[in-house]
Amino acid sequence: MNLATCMGLACSEVRAAKVAECSGHYFDYFKRSCVAAHATRSTAVMFEPRRAEQCVGKVFERCIAAPLTANPLLPGKRA
Repeated sequence: MNLATCMGLACSEVRAAKVAECSGHYFDYFKRSCVAAHATRSTAVMFEPRRAEQCVGKVFERCIAAPLTANPLLPGKRA
């Protein structure tokens, strides 16, 4: 993933939050909310907050579902 792009960074942050900051949430709704919030805040460090939120929203489903060994942002790949 290209971490210099908003979507690449957002995907990386979604995956990181899923296995780190939000790993203790056992109910899916709370875990997904936690991951989205952490990923958005982390992406907003490099990109404008509104844009960070949009990027996380665009990649969220693909990146939260993909195994850590896969790159869900490759063209033609679906998680």
